[in-house]
Amino acid sequence: MARGKVISKDLKLTIVELKKHGKTYDELSREYGVSRSAIAKWVNEFSSEINNGVKTSSFDLKELDESTIDLMTKEELTKLLMEYKKENSLIKKEISTKEKEIINIKEEAEILKKAIAIFTKK
Repeated sequence: MARGKVISKDLKLTIVELKKHGKTYDELSREYGVSRSAIAKWVNEFSSEINNGVKTSSFDLKELDESTIDLMTKEELTKLLMEYKKENSLIKKEISTKEKEIINIKEEAEILKKAIAIFTKK
């Protein structure tokens, strides 16, 4: 697409959806004739719409090479960092919850072992 040409929101959403399903920035850039930085911006802008209002990280760390990072603004990088910090916090909470569940299950297993031992002696 020519520089300065207006790209519809529908096309942007389509490109974001393709990115979400595994296409790389380079593939999409070549296929649609738009810059990687524009695609990264759309991914950031529209990811919540694509995820039905459930915001997740906008960028895939595998795709964040030096050239992509160089094209991102300080604001975009700050926003990305905040998203990853939030996601990291949620993951840590989930791990803590799962660890507690594991401890409870182990305790229950020990109680059941003792119960089995008691009932098999009779």
